[in-house]
Amino acid sequence: MSGKQVAKQDTQAGRQVEEQESHASAQAQAGLNLNILGALSGALSSRSKRTSETHDDGSSASTEESAHAARANGVGAGNFSAVGSGKAEAGQRRMKEVDHLGIQE
Repeated sequence: MSGKQVAKQDTQAGRQVEEQESHASAQAQAGLNLNILGALSGALSSRSKRTSETHDDGSSASTEESAHAARANGVGAGNFSAVGSGKAEAGQRRMKEVDHLGIQE
């Protein structure tokens, strides 16, 4: 808050002038908000099969079969918000004139 007070003397008319002035000011600002959320889930499966054969001559052969599968799911969401600002002011001014006899005008 700022203010000033001034007293002036007018010598020709014999008057005194008083002035008073005040002023106040306020200001505010806000911010912003950001939220991010995510989720991921998945599954993995595997299957294998082994086959062995023995031939007439005594030799053997093996065969392996395998199958793999994978699955995934994902979800995401976001949120953003912002808030503004405000301002306030106040003022006052007063003037008083007094002549040389002490009479206010």
